Amino acid sequence: TLDVEENYLMKKLFSGGLGVVSIENQARI
Repeated sequence: TLDVEENYLMKKLFSGGLGVVSIENQARI
């Protein structure tokens, strides 16, 4: 269903965003 696809995309974007933030934080330190 669309809900499953949307949840998958949201999780993908969310995890990707957290990954970028963590990388930036590590770079600052």
